[in-house]
Amino acid sequence: MNNNILLAVFTAFAFGMWPPLAARTGVSKESLLLIISLTLLATNTINSYITAGSLFPDGKSIQSSMLALLILAGVINALGNVAYSRLIVAENSANYQLIVTILIPVMVVIGNWLLNGVTLTSRQIILLCVILASLFLFLQEKKPA
Repeated sequence: MNNNILLAVFTAFAFGMWPPLAARTGVSKESLLLIISLTLLATNTINSYITAGSLFPDGKSIQSSMLALLILAGVINALGNVAYSRLIVAENSANYQLIVTILIPVMVVIGNWLLNGVTLTSRQIILLCVILASLFLFLQEKKPA
């Protein structure tokens, strides 16, 4: 089996399971947000240290435009983490987590198309339509009276 597929499955497991585990603790929303923020800070710092050597293996310096894009990507990711940590403490948080999970691949495909000139295949276009249709149907769901 492809190692990247295993990584993708593990990532989905980790991203999908930590919110229910955190909610199960019963701690206050404020405590949960603080703990999550500190944990993200620690893990992102460790990940940055581990991957720093692979960013510049040839010893060349980074161009300022590359650095600006990397900083922008980091800021966007941080804002996404802040928004997500607010969603996991919201009422009916599983519904919002599902919306995030549904939209991530859409954003990746559209972002690569817009920013990197990646050509969309007919399969990707069909899958995007199916994903967006499923989101539309999910949002139309009637709440029980």
